[in-house]
Amino acid sequence: MPEIFTVAPHQAGQRLDRFLCACLPELSRARLQALIKEGAVLV
Repeated sequence: MPEIFTVAPHQAGQRLDRFLCACLPELSRARLQALIKEGAVLV
């Protein structure tokens, strides 16, 4: 099941991998970057 996150105004302009790192602390930033590159993250 996909997870949905909403960007708060103070988070706007942040890099996607850093935003997701804050939302998903159990995943490494390298893993999140790989998921983004694979197209597994939709914006």
